[in-house]
Amino acid sequence: MIEEVVNSILEAEDEAKRRIADAEAKASQIVADAEEEASQIRRTALQNNKQYATERLAQADKDAQKKADDLREKLNRQADEDICRLEGNLEQAVKTVLENI
Repeated sequence: MIEEVVNSILEAEDEAKRRIADAEAKASQIVADAEEEASQIRRTALQNNKQYATERLAQADKDAQKKADDLREKLNRQADEDICRLEGNLEQAVKTVLENI
């Protein structure tokens, strides 16, 4: 009877050791899977951030080019207007000089 109790206790200990080993293996696999998933999330986030930055820079370049083109057009119009006005002043100045000679 005592031998049976001792054997039963030893079997229970062996079963407990096996279950602990199984649980440790499962926990290790869960940790490894979680680390891989976190790594994948980081890679995806990095790629998304690079793509977002590239798109924003492209849009900023486009916006800056449009503003530069608009400003150049405005300044060219002003320059053309100034030239026309100054040509009129020049003609009037030449006429005045010629009349006074």
